[in-house]
Amino acid sequence: MLFTDLDGTLLDEQGRVPEAAARLLAACPERGVLVVPVTSKTRAELEGLGDRLGIRGPFATENGGGVYVPRDLWPRPAGFHEAGPYWRRASGLGHAAVLAILAEEARACGVGVEPLSGMQADAAARCTGLDGPALVRCRTREFDEPFLAPGAGPEALARLEHALRRRGLRLSRGGRFHHAHGPFDKGTAVRTIMALFRDGAEPPASAAVGDAPNDRPMLEAVRRAFLVRRGDGTADPRARPPAATVTRGAGPDGWVEAVEALLSALDTARAMP
Repeated sequence: MLFTDLDGTLLDEQGRVPEAAARLLAACPERGVLVVPVTSKTRAELEGLGDRLGIRGPFATENGGGVYVPRDLWPRPAGFHEAGPYWRRASGLGHAAVLAILAEEARACGVGVEPLSGMQADAAARCTGLDGPALVRCRTREFDEPFLAPGAGPEALARLEHALRRRGLRLSRGGRFHHAHGPFDKGTAVRTIMALFRDGAEPPASAAVGDAPNDRPMLEAVRRAFLVRRGDGTADPRARPPAATVTRGAGPDGWVEAVEALLSALDTARAMP
């Protein structure tokens, strides 16, 4: 199982899947690799990407807040409930409660925040690089609120993080935004999905690709982790577990490098007697 972040890894800055990455993505099922998106994107965004990604299987949204499996492919797993064409396992508080707590605690901490949900459309478009229906899908949130904190230094953000934890929320950092959400992360989503495929006592073989601090729990939950360099060529030290392989390439080039290395290792393992 290959768990993958999307923005800054499989997708380029324009939200596209470059040709080399698309070829590898299509080759993974033929090589016995199930690709599972685990992203800060919303369910609406994943559904919009479905045809382009060609992925028919589980996925996780909003930093692990929602785990979805297609109802036409799975009987209902324990703890999952019907949500349109999916079985869904939801974690933590709903979006409205998260947004209210974020606003209240930010005021109490003296930290100015700009939630994505409250931005004017033109400001949200500038921050996300999206407009029209794509921006609507990005702001159709169920569990997690992305926000900016302009001018807030590390100490102020630490105060806000502590205050949110007292209220049962977490603060994590993605590629563009901070995120306020319930007591879950991408690692809990990975473990939930792997449990669907558990054969006896053994979990499935697993790998993950990410680039940002909110990807670290996902990278720590798998056997083989790849950290992709950012667009400026650096690897975020906050995102790197000790055992992770750092790619030479950045963005989708790094994603291709990671998946090629994974497929090569699988071929070698399968060739061994």
